Amino acid sequence: MKVIYINDWSLKIKDALTILQCAMTHKIKIPRFCYHEVLDIAGNCRMCLVEDAKLAKPVAACGVNVYPGMIIYTETLKAHKAREAVLEFLLINHPLDCPICDQGGECDLQEFSKDHGADLGRFYEHKRVVTDKNFGVLIKTIMNRCIHCTRCIRFAVEHVGLSSLGVSGRGSGMEIGFYLERIFDSGISGNVIDLCPVGALTSKPYAFTFRPWELRKQPFVDVFSSNMSTILIQVRGLHVMRILPYYDYGIGDGFVSDKTRFIFDSINEMRIEMPTIIFGSYQINVSWNYIKVVLYKAFGSIVKSLLLNKLKYVSVIGFLGVFSDLQSSILLKRNLVSLGTSRFSNFDYDKVWFSNNKSLEGRAFLIINYNLRILEPLLHYKLRRMFLQDCKFFYIGSHALFSFYIKQVSNQKSFLIKFLEGKTWLNSLDVGIICDISYSKLFNNKKILTLLKNQVMMFTLHPGVGSWFSYMLMNGINHKIYYLINLWFLLI
Repeated sequence: MKVIYINDWSLKIKDALTILQCAMTHKIKIPRFCYHEVLDIAGNCRMCLVEDAKLAKPVAACGVNVYPGMIIYTETLKAHKAREAVLEFLLINHPLDCPICDQGGECDLQEFSKDHGADLGRFYEHKRVVTDKNFGVLIKTIMNRCIHCTRCIRFAVEHVGLSSLGVSGRGSGMEIGFYLERIFDSGISGNVIDLCPVGALTSKPYAFTFRPWELRKQPFVDVFSSNMSTILIQVRGLHVMRILPYYDYGIGDGFVSDKTRFIFDSINEMRIEMPTIIFGSYQINVSWNYIKVVLYKAFGSIVKSLLLNKLKYVSVIGFLGVFSDLQSSILLKRNLVSLGTSRFSNFDYDKVWFSNNKSLEGRAFLIINYNLRILEPLLHYKLRRMFLQDCKFFYIGSHALFSFYIKQVSNQKSFLIKFLEGKTWLNSLDVGIICDISYSKLFNNKKILTLLKNQVMMFTLHPGVGSWFSYMLMNGINHKIYYLINLWFLLI
């Protein structure tokens, strides 16, 4: 137990913390730009300077650990003068864009300039000009506003696994950009919009559309991720303007996937109003009568044979998605009854383990036919952190792209069946299983559960190709019928 003094307050500290972390724990405000709770300490901005009574010069609170008997002052004249000098240096090349900046109203540089900055500028030279970088279709860049806090770089390297984003040049020629020309494209890249303390990185789709003080805030649950983390929906009138992460560091580390961040576009602008047929990369809108003709030609003979009870070996199953409404469920049931079957399957929420519980505790995991980087970017980011802590990963299924090394064991369903029967070398390892929620039906067999009793199973919420694969294994559906059913859903 350490005893330190901050502003003449006696504080007892258990762990090895920095001055800034200790102050945040006891709700003592110290301004900072480069420090962030989920990023490594950099100490670039020097905005968090405080006075140590035992030293002659101010110290950076984010990079100095506390020691017993330490005496710190955060509001003395020496600390204020140091922060004022740092702000004057940062504002030398910062443009006066506040009236047109999307960060206005929630900009750290604005707030700290008002609280700690000088009321008179002494710089009368020309400001430098920096070329804007291409960060993709979601992130708008105005690099003249950048203060080189390197939050975006540390996020890209530590959490995304992108090492091509960095700093080039020195002094007034210092710039942040890509060493190789590419876009900042990952499932969680939009979080740099929230991490940037100034207006250098903002949301490109919603530039110049609202001000923060016009919005009403409402906490909500992220239903588009298996984390089920808390998000913050901001509304103006009856329209959703943006979705932000709610900083609950026990679940999502204050991050949200790009799909969740921009999903409300489908509510406002990108609604599907008529049937669409996909040919390669082209989408063609057709009428309801045309789609009925296409479906009848493709499956008329199968449906007719079913009604005449000639194809008794064909299994007809109704699939109900996770987000299906009640009206669609009733219509699906009526169609199944008209085909002479009552096989109606729903996704069993009782068999779901979410990724925010202890199911992620382990040293090895098996991922079954699931592209986590696209469908579950937050879970992918969490697994990458575990990989950096010497956790091993294995994969069964078709090719998928990961930002960390994962050993592809097989792409054949026969290997998965042998694994479920306990006949592979993977069964000797204590591996956790990560797969689609529809695969939970495979693990209802008591014999399989006995074989995997020492292995943690976790299922995500998004039904995909895995649902077809698992139902084919369980019901022995003929390969040709399986292909036609899959084609039918592609047409819809």
